[in-house]
Amino acid sequence: MLSSTISRCVNPIPLLSRSQFVLFPTSYIHSQTPKPHSNPYNFDQETVHNTLSSYANDWNRAFEFFNWVETDHQFNHTTETYNRMIDILGKFFEFDQSWNLIHRMKQNPISLPNHATFRIMFKRYVNAHLVNEAVDTFNRLGEFNLRDETSYCNLVDSLCEYKHVIEAQDLCFGENKIVGFNNNNTKIYNMILRGWFKMGWWAKCREFWGEMDKRGVVKDLHSYSIYMDIVCKSGKPWKAVKLFKEVKKKGIEMDVVALFDRMIESGIRPKMDTYVMLLRKFERWGFLRPIFVVWKKMEELGCSPDEFAYNALIDALIQKGMLDMAKKYDDEMLAKGLSPRPRAELGTKLVKGED
Repeated sequence: MLSSTISRCVNPIPLLSRSQFVLFPTSYIHSQTPKPHSNPYNFDQETVHNTLSSYANDWNRAFEFFNWVETDHQFNHTTETYNRMIDILGKFFEFDQSWNLIHRMKQNPISLPNHATFRIMFKRYVNAHLVNEAVDTFNRLGEFNLRDETSYCNLVDSLCEYKHVIEAQDLCFGENKIVGFNNNNTKIYNMILRGWFKMGWWAKCREFWGEMDKRGVVKDLHSYSIYMDIVCKSGKPWKAVKLFKEVKKKGIEMDVVALFDRMIESGIRPKMDTYVMLLRKFERWGFLRPIFVVWKKMEELGCSPDEFAYNALIDALIQKGMLDMAKKYDDEMLAKGLSPRPRAELGTKLVKGED
């Protein structure tokens, strides 16, 4: 049976999860009324989903396969396979076809539209700069029992993701505010703050950060992470350290190593004064691991440590009782012609009473 099928097929589609092919017959492409027959492949959701994904850049072929597997092989599409097809159609602005599928979804209890369905629609509309259509879609969600807080957040997040932050802020706080939802929560503010960050509007970022305080919005770890990205990307890495201190005072856990990596990834190349400041800050807070991260990164970026950097590292090691390692770096300083600070712990400073 398989060999006869192969002879009637073109462009076999490689499956991503299996070592076989879904063979898509030409007879279906040209036939107006294809005849159903038994399914020799036992298609499952993962197989169909992956095959659709292989046609992500050709919506016509994807849609032909989508209908073929249902009509010729009696595959019952699930919400997930419908959503994948809708996403592909939206990528090519085939919104009428997308809505046709959404209405088909309602006819089967295993394929009802869900929040992910309309998140895709929001994303595709906004990416096409069809903001009004995205808002209209949200307003239609009552007929699907999905006009709720989750869909509202998905709409705002889609607007911010694709740099329509002005419209998002207007829907949340402006004249066109969507009523019935809590806009004064941290999640909404974080989305808009991240939106301004994606646009690179640093002054607007700072303004909105201040508004959060004025309006009494509770800033969480995500808020601070976004704003640390903002200050690093805008060329003010020292402010990220100040923010970290604020986070620490509030008792919010944050990975200081991730903070420093974020600074470097944002394109910041700290000067030696900045490295020394970071080393001193981490020493004062009792953090040894990030000190070595900073030290390693400093060397990787071709910045040779000076005597201030060495002394900061040695002080941190002594504070943790790691005298052997501290002595190693003390000797390294001398070998480089730098001047280590005299320290009684390392025997390099005369103790009172000694000759």
